[in-house]
Amino acid sequence: MDNYYYIWMQEIANLNEKFDISLYKNLIKKYGSIEKIYSLTENKEKSKEIDVDNSIVNLLFDDNIKRKAKNKYKKIMENKIIIIPFEKYNKRLNVKNMPFYILSDKQINLNNKNVYIFYDNYFSNFSETLLKYFTKIINEEKCNVFSEYKSEKIEILNIYFGDIVNFRNIKASRNYIILPNLKYLKSFIINMLDVLIIIQARYEKNIVMFTDMMLEYGKEVYVVPSNIFRKNSYFSNYLIKQGAQIILNKQDIKVLLNNIIY
Repeated sequence: MDNYYYIWMQEIANLNEKFDISLYKNLIKKYGSIEKIYSLTENKEKSKEIDVDNSIVNLLFDDNIKRKAKNKYKKIMENKIIIIPFEKYNKRLNVKNMPFYILSDKQINLNNKNVYIFYDNYFSNFSETLLKYFTKIINEEKCNVFSEYKSEKIEILNIYFGDIVNFRNIKASRNYIILPNLKYLKSFIINMLDVLIIIQARYEKNIVMFTDMMLEYGKEVYVVPSNIFRKNSYFSNYLIKQGAQIILNKQDIKVLLNNIIY
């Protein structure tokens, strides 16, 4: 039942942006534990004792929010999905704009090095083979691989977001994490991902924005050279022209992983 409290906190954060990890930590410092905070909110007369904005106090004492959180907790447990609280998935960072919990089909140590490998529908068969090969090497180095590529056979994590009730086929999925709200997606990517590897990419808005965002926040971007006559390779080759670091072999991947500092 301990993890229920994080779902409750997240429900409040979904309704009021003032309620974030920083405020939560201040409350913990004052009251000692998340369970203690919850127990205070079981007594309406204690509402004046909690020294935060009135709009947040009202949400903390709102029974409807507690019921919604309990129903969500029940559904998560029924589907045998794992709740990973903020303190466990995010030990290496002190970032306020992060979710109170994430969901996964297994226990994941995101405090390891995290690599995102870009994948889209325009991938060639050769690029798909490279993605699987790279993923195997990275996983052997005890690092996490994120991508949009879905496979039952290789360990690639997919990122979803939204209410658990929207994931009706979640039982059939594996190797995923779910962020409880879309508003955390950018912050999660910026703070949790260490490296972006682009095997092949055409010039399209999503990957251009993603690359710019990673570079803006000081993340490394590595590219695999590809066929100059294919438009599906234009953006990845363009990045090399702009000075992006190149991956040519297995050793290059091991070197880039060893160079990650976090």
